[in-house]
Amino acid sequence: MGAEVRRRDVTDPGEGFGWNVKAAKRAEVRGRDVTNPGCMESRGPRRSQGDARSLEFPVAGGDRAEAGGGAGNGPWGREDGRESERVGYMFVPLAMRDKDGEGKRKMKSGHDGSTEAAAGFLASVLEGERLPLPKKAVVLGSGQGEAVPAAARAVEVAFEEIPGWPRAGVPGHAGTVLLGEYGERGVLFQKGRLHYYEGLAMDEVAFPVRVMASLGVRRLLLCNAAGALNPAFERGFLMLVRDHVNLMGVNPLRGVRDAAGTPAFVDLSDLYDAGCGDFLLGKAQAEGWPLVEGVLVAVSGPSYETGAELRFLRLIGGDAVSMSLVPEALYARYLGMKVNGVSVITNTWDLRRPQPVSHEEVLRTASMSAPVLRSLIQSWLEYETST
Repeated sequence: MGAEVRRRDVTDPGEGFGWNVKAAKRAEVRGRDVTNPGCMESRGPRRSQGDARSLEFPVAGGDRAEAGGGAGNGPWGREDGRESERVGYMFVPLAMRDKDGEGKRKMKSGHDGSTEAAAGFLASVLEGERLPLPKKAVVLGSGQGEAVPAAARAVEVAFEEIPGWPRAGVPGHAGTVLLGEYGERGVLFQKGRLHYYEGLAMDEVAFPVRVMASLGVRRLLLCNAAGALNPAFERGFLMLVRDHVNLMGVNPLRGVRDAAGTPAFVDLSDLYDAGCGDFLLGKAQAEGWPLVEGVLVAVSGPSYETGAELRFLRLIGGDAVSMSLVPEALYARYLGMKVNGVSVITNTWDLRRPQPVSHEEVLRTASMSAPVLRSLIQSWLEYETST
């Protein structure tokens, strides 16, 4: 399978609107206690440097990259290329094993779901472009694709080119993976995410996180769009996720077991990395970013919330509500990653009389917030480089 490589300009995407937030408002929000709810086209890889050329990738079965050996296989790969009981860093549910006990993945959407095939493909792209394997990754949500910092070198691959990776199906999600070099260290940017409300299984929603882990990613920054529940929050604020409430009605770790058959009893008391969060809050205070902190409530969507639901979510301690981020955070924590989350507040409500909201409004606010989110991501990269 050949994939055309196109030149890509990875310079600064541009300017956004200014953030002139009142100091008193920032101080009021930062001083709150977050534990108290308070008052109510298919494209192939594209590279940034060099002449356009084709990259050749080995295929198995005519249309899937072969798992094979090498960097993409993870620590539990087998020399014969077959998947072991632990596929990459992902523990295969016992229910998914065939009668011979092999850990063969099955996915509802028809994707083969091979973590190793996807990781092997991306590792081949990196090797061809002489880029380092990523140790850090950033997931960007609705309208946030322009928040990617400029890279010295980068290559971009469409979701549909990666074996087993479902396509992005929501407006405002580019559906590409950008692999870049930042400060001589590899970083993976997922531009657009997969959502449970699209009809995907949670296994598919968490698929990118498993691929990242198999490539060697150990630190993950999850970004999304969210609606404010806290009346002190304004459109355009960024909220550092300190904790979450999962009301999606499903957990991506359901059915996942380790090699000994033990369910995924993962501790979540320190899910979101506090040290990095404190660093980002300090940076925001110094730079004047509208960064606040709070508790994110996750719901399944795709419909927005009723007034009664909004008041309930605020009452149980939520500061913002979204339809994403939490599934990836749970799976990443299970795989041993250090996780941080940032929500762009794209809409606010009067909880007594909620106003109409639309996806177009979400995308507009997310796009205007791109410059400050880009600066925050750059600081996150710098923090990780120093640790």
